[in-house]
Amino acid sequence: HYRDFYAQKGPHISLAPERLVKRVLGLPLEEFQTWPEYLQQLALDLAEELFIIRYNPFIDPKLVKKSVFSRLDSERAALTTEYYRELKGCLTRFWKGFELDQAFKAKLEARLRGFLEAHQVVTEPNNLIECSTDATDLRMELPAAVVFPETTQQVQAIVRLANEMSFPIVPRGGGSGLTGGAVPAKPRTVIVSLSRLKSILDINPKARTITVQSGVITLTAIQAAAKHGLLFTVDPASKAASSVGGNVAENAGGPFAFEYGTTLDNILAYRMVLPTGEVIWSGGKSVKDVAGYDLKHVFIGSEGTLGIFSKILVKLIPKPEAKRTMLAYFATMKDAAEVVSAIIAAHVIPATLEFLDNTTIRCVEDYTHIGLRTDLGALLLIEVDGQKEAVEAEAEQVLSVCRAHHVVEVALAADAAEADRMASARRSAFAALARVRPTTILEDATVPRSKVPEMIALIEETGRKYNLRIGTFGHAGD
Repeated sequence: HYRDFYAQKGPHISLAPERLVKRVLGLPLEEFQTWPEYLQQLALDLAEELFIIRYNPFIDPKLVKKSVFSRLDSERAALTTEYYRELKGCLTRFWKGFELDQAFKAKLEARLRGFLEAHQVVTEPNNLIECSTDATDLRMELPAAVVFPETTQQVQAIVRLANEMSFPIVPRGGGSGLTGGAVPAKPRTVIVSLSRLKSILDINPKARTITVQSGVITLTAIQAAAKHGLLFTVDPASKAASSVGGNVAENAGGPFAFEYGTTLDNILAYRMVLPTGEVIWSGGKSVKDVAGYDLKHVFIGSEGTLGIFSKILVKLIPKPEAKRTMLAYFATMKDAAEVVSAIIAAHVIPATLEFLDNTTIRCVEDYTHIGLRTDLGALLLIEVDGQKEAVEAEAEQVLSVCRAHHVVEVALAADAAEADRMASARRSAFAALARVRPTTILEDATVPRSKVPEMIALIEETGRKYNLRIGTFGHAGD
């Protein structure tokens, strides 16, 4: 009865037929397509069932094997001897490959436990499933193990063992990424979770720097800096879950990116374990750091493919004296997009410039109940910060631009609590949209600022053409 159990528990990975042919049957697609149609369908059905053993650890693989080969035998009378042997050979090879991987996994676990504590090597099904994806919910392969190093030296040891035993490693931060950077894609992969490297090592208010281990949660770093009146400007929407190391690996942006830049613009230095197991320190505490090769920027945004960050030095800025937050509503997304271009053309650099279309507004309001208007086509979340006099002048300038471009209503935050409530509209956008349908696909599209209106129009036209519900939101300024 494993099928009933399978339907209730565990993840699911659906492969297109051509990928099943290659991955499970091990056949060139051209050769497979010469088989009779009834044989192709049988082979795909059996391959799809056998593939369960690669990604669902809750099911006994031997039960799956028994089911698959029993069905093959029951269909034998309808097959020629040649086709029966060939299909059985394909399925048997896949099974033997799985057995070899299981034997390798046992050896791997023993070697890892030779230099890591028992609690640092995890192979329980729930943990493997959790670490087989990120916020994309993309699943390609179940990891062989998840390890939790607590020192740079342990990271080095893991990397050196990977070289010795030839297994892939995938670094993992908070698992909140939307690019698949933390998703294992090959058999025998070990996930290296940096979540236990979570100490804030130093905050230097005079130098305006903070030094953290790579597993420190972004919001924790933001709050630590704020206690000293300083702003940690790496501020992605996932800050409550993302790690600083993950931000560096992904070169994360966020609402502050328009004014303060992405992660790359705010990192002074880092310690990194290279694929060879060697450790480097790239960058420095000096504001002007131009001597020698600029290796620092090479590794930022490499998504764990060039090394593993373990320690990071981030610059901080003084917390702005004042801030004005507003929501500007427009009848159409086109009007809102044109205002973005107009604000930039007016030489105003908002700290935050975000947009939401009507679909997103409705989903957010249904999710958060923060009082958004749902009868209009779009809104812009705009924040300006700095010295009090300058902020008031810039806020008035932004309002003037909005009025000149068909703004319907502008809501100004009266205090910090209301400003945070307004900002939550953008932070909760993806979570709100994900509640609407069982499958939500997120695509990050980047275009020059001047092309934003054209891009929005194309998205809306595409949604109408294919009867798709598309919610559009994001950073309008960067």
